[in-house]
Amino acid sequence: MKILSLFILFTLFNYSINATKLYRGKASNTFFGYSNVHNFTGKVNSTPFKVNLEGGLLDFSVSFPIIEMDTDNSKRNRQMQGMFAQKKFPKVITKFTKVSLKKLLSTKEFTQNFIINIRAKDFPATATFKNIIESKKKLEFDVECTLLLRKIGLRPPSMMFGMVKVKNRVDTKTHFEFKKSALAIIKEKLKKTIKK
Repeated sequence: MKILSLFILFTLFNYSINATKLYRGKASNTFFGYSNVHNFTGKVNSTPFKVNLEGGLLDFSVSFPIIEMDTDNSKRNRQMQGMFAQKKFPKVITKFTKVSLKKLLSTKEFTQNFIINIRAKDFPATATFKNIIESKKKLEFDVECTLLLRKIGLRPPSMMFGMVKVKNRVDTKTHFEFKKSALAIIKEKLKKTIKK
C-alpha cells in the first residue's frame, strides 16, 4: 500500500513538473575583444531567470544589462554602450530552446544553436556546452561562443581618431548555474524511495 501511494504521488509530481519551472538560473558572462593594439576582457552578470522543462527539453532566455558590461576602462565601456545603443536597447538577450536535458547530463560537450537578440533584432548563433557538473541541488555548465560583430548588426568601435580599431571577432564564455526547485528535489527523493 505504501509503495502504491508513493507511486501515485510520484506520478502526480511527474505530471505537475512537466508544466513547472524546474530550475532558477543565473549566468555570468566573460567576453574577449581584440584590437590592432591590444586585447581586452569584459564581464557582465545576467538578471535572474527561470528555466522551463517540457518533454525533456529546456527553454530559457537570459538577459544581460549592457550598462553593467565592464571592461575595466570607462571610456571603452561608454563606446561599447554607444555601439549597442544602450539607452534605447538596454539589454542583450540570449534565447535557448529545446536543449536536451538528457544530453546535458550525459555528454561532456556538445553544440547547440541559439538566438541572440541585439537592438530588438534576432540573430542565429551556435554555442558549445561544456564543463557540465550536476549536484543534488544545482546544475552548472559553461557555454562558449564566437560572434562576428558585423553579422549581429554591430559596427566595431574605434578610438584615438581611428588609430585603435576593435576587431570584428568577439569570443564569449558564459557560466550558467541552475538551482533546482523544491519540486525537482522532492521528485528525486521520491524516485529513490520507490526504488528501495
